[in-house]
Amino acid sequence: MSKFTPGPWELSRQCSTLIMSGNRSIASAGVSTSNVDTDLVHLENEANATLISAAPDMFAAIDAADTAFAVLNVQDMDDFPQARACIREAWPLVQSAR
Repeated sequence: MSKFTPGPWELSRQCSTLIMSGNRSIASAGVSTSNVDTDLVHLENEANATLISAAPDMFAAIDAADTAFAVLNVQDMDDFPQARACIREAWPLVQSAR
């Protein structure tokens, strides 16, 4: 399994749909095609890029919440198993990036 590039990930100053880590390109959110409303597609691509760029911070927040709930021995968290499953899936990638 490959490691991922540690954060922070940010939107490129030159292209609002390109996600960067320092000088390295992480991802590009979508392309425009001639058969759709390009303004609408571009706005959606920008929104997707913003969400992607937040991934390392979102993972850290979910991991911190999981740790806090474990320390507090929180038992009644009906929606939290999904977050814990995401952590289990991503954790090997996080560990290899450190």
